[in-house]
Amino acid sequence: MDTSEPEEVQEQIVSSNARAPYRPERDELEVCGAPDDLTDLPEEIQVAAVCDELETDSIADSKTLLLLRSFAELKSVISLINGVVFVKSALLPKVTNLDEGTTARSLMDSIIAFAQDLPHVTIEGLLVPLISVESMGRAQGEVVQTIIKEGIPKDYSAACLRHSIHFLCCSFVSCF
Repeated sequence: MDTSEPEEVQEQIVSSNARAPYRPERDELEVCGAPDDLTDLPEEIQVAAVCDELETDSIADSKTLLLLRSFAELKSVISLINGVVFVKSALLPKVTNLDEGTTARSLMDSIIAFAQDLPHVTIEGLLVPLISVESMGRAQGEVVQTIIKEGIPKDYSAACLRHSIHFLCCSFVSCF
């Protein structure tokens, strides 16, 4: 008598198009601490939950490039708040944790390209939080300077300047 357990049979999903890889359905995504159906959550929380699950703050710069590029391709269907949540969750921690002299050119290039595609999102989600900190590090200052010089289109320069002046005025007034 055979006492071994029967082997579990796994069904392999084969696409009718041999070149197209299998991609799981959207509802197969599981996020720890979130309900099974993310659509029950507000959109901005969905974005933050996905970024948290992907551990976007610790992925390689090359993967950050792909992530930013993919997100920018969705710009016609992404709201400003979702874009800002994405940048604050996926990019801000990475830039905040940069040490002096460690900003990889590939990371800067991907941030610049993202800023050119989504300037308002970049200003609200990355630049404003970076310039709002008590003391910005040298690496973060270089990122801010490079984004403003090379990434933000000229027609958004006024918005960027307005946010900077507003922050400086609020900081100056709070000193008294």
